[in-house]
Amino acid sequence: MHEANISIRLEKTLKERFCNLCSSLGLSTTSAITLFIRAALREKKIPFEIAVDENQEWREKAAKNFEGMRQSVANAGMQDLSLDEINAEIKAARKERRIQEGLDAFRQMREIVASSGAMEPTIDEINQEIKAVRHAIR
Repeated sequence: MHEANISIRLEKTLKERFCNLCSSLGLSTTSAITLFIRAALREKKIPFEIAVDENQEWREKAAKNFEGMRQSVANAGMQDLSLDEINAEIKAARKERRIQEGLDAFRQMREIVASSGAMEPTIDEINQEIKAVRHAIR
């Protein structure tokens, strides 16, 4: 990745106030401007408002979580996903988790039946259970 510089002229006090704000948010000035530019390009508008929360512990935790998420996204090669694409990924992961939970419950039921000495369920009964699980997770 090639880097480039941007030079802008600001009132001295405006620059100082912005640097102080970035510092209070746990960001460098460059990071804050880069966040703004990436979000503006992705959303094709002025994208967000960053507000200072006076709670230092919250800011530190948020900055740490943000950095972790940023690193995870970069490691997965997904830094250019839109919000809709991110939400679709989350929805798919949640659906997959619900399916897995349903299958786990079904396996537990089969183990209980087998350990109780009861008869194994028929294919029709198994298919009915699968349909019930699929219906429940929609």
